[in-house]
Amino acid sequence: MTEQTENIIRVRDSIAPHIIQFIREHNGKEFHGADLQQYVASHVNGFVAPGSPDRILRDLRKRGIVDYELVSRSQSLYRAGGEQGKLF
Repeated sequence: MTEQTENIIRVRDSIAPHIIQFIREHNGKEFHGADLQQYVASHVNGFVAPGSPDRILRDLRKRGIVDYELVSRSQSLYRAGGEQGKLF
């Protein structure tokens, strides 16, 4: 396992539960990447690397753990639960 992979797993393990909870709380609602960043930071002693929540969110979707729809890439706007409001 590479150092990068180890770091991704470490970050995922620490923030994924908060991302999953955020998606549950926002099911069917739109949110900005900054909203997710702020939520996660508030649950992990105030600091999380800027791109980590977005990166872990994508990983969780790829693994079928959460679903969301990218509404506007330029605005970093998402809809939790995707088109059908399906979380998982």
